[in-house]
Amino acid sequence: MTPGPRGETRDERTVDRRRFLAASAAAGGIVIAGCLDGDDADDVPGEEPDDGDDGDTPEDALTLMTYEGLEEGDPTEHDEPVGIEMVLNYLIEEFEEETGIEVEHQSISIEEWRTQGPTIVGASDGPVVSETMGGPGEIGTFISEGHLLPLDNHVDESLVETRDVTGWQFEDGNLLRFGSGEVYGIPHYMSGLPLWFNVPVLEEAGVDYERLRHANDVTLEEFEGICEDVLDAGYTPLALGNRVGGHIPYMMSFAVNKTVGHEEVFDVLDPETDRQINDEEFVDALGIFEDWWQREFINDDTLALDEDEGQTYFFQNEAAFMSDGIWIGYLWDAVSDPDDLGPMGEGWDYMWWPYRPDVYEEGRHELLGFNVGAYSISSTAEEQGLLDEAIEWLDFYMSEETAEFRAEHMDRIPSHEDVPPTAGPVQEAMHADLTAEENVQAWRTDVILLPAFGEALRDGGQSMLEGDATPQEVLDDAQEALESAQEQHT
Repeated sequence: MTPGPRGETRDERTVDRRRFLAASAAAGGIVIAGCLDGDDADDVPGEEPDDGDDGDTPEDALTLMTYEGLEEGDPTEHDEPVGIEMVLNYLIEEFEEETGIEVEHQSISIEEWRTQGPTIVGASDGPVVSETMGGPGEIGTFISEGHLLPLDNHVDESLVETRDVTGWQFEDGNLLRFGSGEVYGIPHYMSGLPLWFNVPVLEEAGVDYERLRHANDVTLEEFEGICEDVLDAGYTPLALGNRVGGHIPYMMSFAVNKTVGHEEVFDVLDPETDRQINDEEFVDALGIFEDWWQREFINDDTLALDEDEGQTYFFQNEAAFMSDGIWIGYLWDAVSDPDDLGPMGEGWDYMWWPYRPDVYEEGRHELLGFNVGAYSISSTAEEQGLLDEAIEWLDFYMSEETAEFRAEHMDRIPSHEDVPPTAGPVQEAMHADLTAEENVQAWRTDVILLPAFGEALRDGGQSMLEGDATPQEVLDDAQEALESAQEQHT
């Protein structure tokens, strides 16, 4: 067992479950509510229910479905950036006043969107505009079942030109032709999945954390040396949880991006190429994760914890690194003592994943970060007589003027490449990194490929960490699962 900072072993330490549950409540801003199920029982504690969900949607109202609820308030009256819930509510009201178009808002959890979204959006009276996530594994079902409208020749061209829309592009609606072609969604914010580092832990380990701040030139060899220093100081280098969540795909994605490049994965998706995910380069990439596990760089209860639980070790100053998006600040607020760990940018900050200059020099510029939320228009919009209104909403909400407002008042990073956020130096730095001309927004491997691959990778990754499978065996099974899924779309 890896000893902790107080000399005890991992088995003797536990996460403060009361504080973790508080974190979970704080994260619950994405809820199923209102006219989707007529039940407000799942509204977020301490927040006003979404007042657009009374179940009586006027026939001429534009229905907008997002992962976030709404929150009353004026963001311009706050000194600090506020959550997307307040900004969205404010902008809906502005849109209604400017255009005379009434907006009826609904909210749905991401998990409900994944499982029930196609049924909801595909209904004849379903939401006209919906928030969506990119990639065949996310909006794939919506595209293959014809529930979303290609936006080319509908929205203003500048909306596509000023942001990376890769995650919502499918040639001729074919899931195996992902990453180019028609656009099915316009992103409105972005995030990175970097390595966050804990300043107090690195100080205790004698590591120069300033060298790591926002760096994309840390080599794999240098990073592994840091992990050894952290272990010697009695801390866990990397805090992960995978019982619920996607940290095995995160690790696979980083390793692929730094070994062969994420563009190679698009060829794996296309069955007409001879590229396979169990090729030697990909097996070599997954082997990095296995090596880190065997060297005890990763907390040994990874498989028993979900993502948030695993990350509490980081926020309670027991681990040096973790990985998640820019939104992870909610967990700091819920489980950290600010006297022990300062806020983002002070007590903790980010570096990009280490690269392998001897294997893939350009890996330095492949940053695991991308647009994570977009708005799409239902294919029933015209039948509902609301296509013009839907286009007008996208032109309004995705415009540079509105992006500037969101950048000034919201705590997320706008997808608009020419509009940096003002929420803080960390957000500003991440936007600059992800939109820099020399860098590439590298997608997660499991998002580029079909859901069957992601499921096989997670299951096989668990077996690998349990010592029951090799990286080659994991990716052999994943390739077989991918081929079976590809047959459904050829």
